[in-house]
Amino acid sequence: MSLEIFISQFASSAIHSVLVHPLERLRGLLAVKNELVAEERLQDDTFIGPFDCVLWQIHTAGAASLSHGSLETIVLSTLPSFLLNSLIPRRATMQWFGFASKQQGYFRWLAWTVLSGATQSFLRLLVTLPFSHAAVKMTHDVQVNGQYMFANPGVVYRRAFAEGTVNGIFQVYRGLSAALLGVITYRATYFMAGDLIPKSIDARVRPLLVLLPACVLSLPFDVVRRRVMQLPVADRRSAVTYACDVYENEGAAAFFAGWELAVLQTAVGSGLYAFATHIVSIVKETGAAWI
Repeated sequence: MSLEIFISQFASSAIHSVLVHPLERLRGLLAVKNELVAEERLQDDTFIGPFDCVLWQIHTAGAASLSHGSLETIVLSTLPSFLLNSLIPRRATMQWFGFASKQQGYFRWLAWTVLSGATQSFLRLLVTLPFSHAAVKMTHDVQVNGQYMFANPGVVYRRAFAEGTVNGIFQVYRGLSAALLGVITYRATYFMAGDLIPKSIDARVRPLLVLLPACVLSLPFDVVRRRVMQLPVADRRSAVTYACDVYENEGAAAFFAGWELAVLQTAVGSGLYAFATHIVSIVKETGAAWI
């Protein structure tokens, strides 16, 4: 990959992160609302749905609060993931599991595709999750008496490691299993939807139709990941145990908190990806050395 292509692709990813971050933040707040209430940082009736959450954020902290944590997301989440995708390409993990084609059986091919992708994601998460931990905590942060608990990533890590190195490592890797299960669900749904949705549909619409089922079906794992990451160090429940407790106390609807925003975020992301792909193709064709 040339330096021009690398920078153009990262720039498109960074722009995407900035533009969709308000949606990401609102999704996070809706997902971890009960944890914030338990920490006595929110009232139970502060907001109910996405619209209430937007109005509450703007009223209490201004419109700029919707972008809280956006820079940290780019530096601590987007950039490391982007670099590792370049260092550990998916074709490398594909080779570990041999090769399977659709002619050898659809479900064998699907299992091979999902497994190789999940392995790449697992290796990436082992490196990036401790970094993205700070970005997620800042994204979920709310102001109390005009102050954020996590004003910068250093505060996040100081609090995480305040009770020792072991507890700190446990804290920054929280949500790993839920994240991995989410990736597996997303990839399996994505490839199956890609085969089931007719190719005759307009090429500008079809990617969104493929992405939406993957987004919705993987959403429960994303909600569990966010909520587990919000738990205090003393609460050592696993993601599975906590998910069972959430289901028992709040019902299945709790796993789809902010689904409207997730759908909107997918739609916006799909449009931005199409635009970025067009720009990258122009760079490839022209070979412009604009650095």
